[in-house]
Amino acid sequence: MPRVAGRRWTAVVLGLWLWPGVGLAAAGASHTVQPGETLWEIAEQLQAPPWAWETADPARPLTPRPGDRVHRTPAGLSVERVESAVVRLSPQMRRLPPREEITPVPMAPIRVWLTEHRIVTACCDRLPRVVAGEQGQLLSVPGQRILARGLQGEPGRYYGLYTPAGTIRDASGSVRGYSLEGVGEARLERVDSSLAMLTLVRSQREVAAGALLLPREDDIPPESLWPHAPPSGVTGHVIRDPDAADVIAPHDVITIDLGRRDGITPGTVLGIYRDDPGVRDPRTREPLALPPRRIGLALVFRSDEGAGHALVMQADEPIAPGDRLAAPRS
Repeated sequence: MPRVAGRRWTAVVLGLWLWPGVGLAAAGASHTVQPGETLWEIAEQLQAPPWAWETADPARPLTPRPGDRVHRTPAGLSVERVESAVVRLSPQMRRLPPREEITPVPMAPIRVWLTEHRIVTACCDRLPRVVAGEQGQLLSVPGQRILARGLQGEPGRYYGLYTPAGTIRDASGSVRGYSLEGVGEARLERVDSSLAMLTLVRSQREVAAGALLLPREDDIPPESLWPHAPPSGVTGHVIRDPDAADVIAPHDVITIDLGRRDGITPGTVLGIYRDDPGVRDPRTREPLALPPRRIGLALVFRSDEGAGHALVMQADEPIAPGDRLAAPRS
């Protein structure tokens, strides 16, 4: 009798696992969007790939709002707009409070990274640079004036101040770009024949002569990060970055040796893979390669010509420089 009972329990558990809708969200499942959710979280709720959002126009995707319904279909995830029953007396644009905004991924770590890091294709003699403080001093603090060479622009424009942080190379050793670390921000006051004068408005530390200047980047619109799969056949690697965390975990930023020339755009979802050591056939001693193992997912938020930055969204184990990047397999 105990053996029969054991078989019955096994049959019940197996039946539940194979039954549609249990253990795996089947096509036809739906979810009501809640305030503050992200597209990534909604996809996880429906156990769908985060790049599987359907859109008739990729340039203008239908971003869900709180109260809308998201359906899992055989083709992916579709949004059903649920309009409010409230009658408005005059036309006006609907604005959601920040806490209700539905973004593709958490935007806070991305915005922090954008203000402190840049990638450039050429460094560093071609870039405008600080030559001295207004009175000739080599170091400046907020509120002081600084002099720069090679800068042209309209007075009142803001510029980021950066120092070189390293060269970005791919697996073959080819240069893909140069990483810059932010040290402050300055406002352009005037441009003379050979020098420009700026006021230092913010600094993480004292700004030395030789600091590089680049126009301040605009904030990334969340809708520009609509998750999508990369072109087929694209492969790259996580690059060692001196500013990155020692142990890379979810919501950390990674530098990648992929960019616009590879077809990578903001919103591209990349799988992170690790190659394990091979094994040998115990009989023939023939070496056998193991298939790469996916250990995480990342979403690209900055794509320059040959390199970019991505936010780690899933990590089954710590991510490390050298881990391979490729199209994710669902």
